[in-house]
Amino acid sequence: MNIIPKKRPYVKLDDGLDQQALYVNSQEDFYYLRHDKKKDIFYSPKKARNLICEGASFILMRYLAIAKFVGTFEVTTLYINGDLCRNIYECKGPSSGIVNDNKIDVCKIYRTIIEECGIEHKSITLMTLSGQILKQEWRFCNYILQINPLVDLSNKEPTGHERIPLEKSFGKDLQLLSLYMDAKTINKKLIENYMEDHPEIKDMLADYVQTVLQLKPEDVFEFTAKYFLAFTPALLPQSEYFEGPFDVDDDEDYEFWKYL
Repeated sequence: MNIIPKKRPYVKLDDGLDQQALYVNSQEDFYYLRHDKKKDIFYSPKKARNLICEGASFILMRYLAIAKFVGTFEVTTLYINGDLCRNIYECKGPSSGIVNDNKIDVCKIYRTIIEECGIEHKSITLMTLSGQILKQEWRFCNYILQINPLVDLSNKEPTGHERIPLEKSFGKDLQLLSLYMDAKTINKKLIENYMEDHPEIKDMLADYVQTVLQLKPEDVFEFTAKYFLAFTPALLPQSEYFEGPFDVDDDEDYEFWKYL
């Protein structure tokens, strides 16, 4: 048994949008479909031959792009209401294109879905020759699937999941840059106000720098961590640079110091 949950898209009706879901259960002798708005549906393997759902369709198109397939073929797919549809793919082979200001070789895959009533749904998927999706657009649809415009593309095969270093790309995103500048200004003002309200911090830092220059510790990070423990209410620094504030063998002193 193989259960394939489909996504929950919105279907445009006369009175607005309606969200629907379809689940496909692949059995040995039949396909079982459960729809949240209608009765269960059963298809025989003969009727649903060459059935490819949406997720498998993207895998198939990746293969077509990598194989540089040229030609037209037809399979079967499912519409959101559970009806079987004709699913026609047309590939015209690689061609040169410009994406994100980079000239690369691309593959256009034209797809036509034909419902039983004859209504056609057309889409164009643009892929690199390594199977990377660049763009997908459906006819008469206001939404498109498009690759991040900041991705640096080339004809080389991508090395796994691509991560864009934020420090190298956020300056090109005006919205992200604006948020960064606002946050920087706010935090800078908060720090300035805190320093004005706590003038003792400057004296504390001056003492710390002077101590570091005098003692010259080998591990500055460890020394710094232990140095500032002296300013916590219940902990006092214990290192080779400081003498202990109390003798642990002296119970009277211990009872006094542990509550400071």
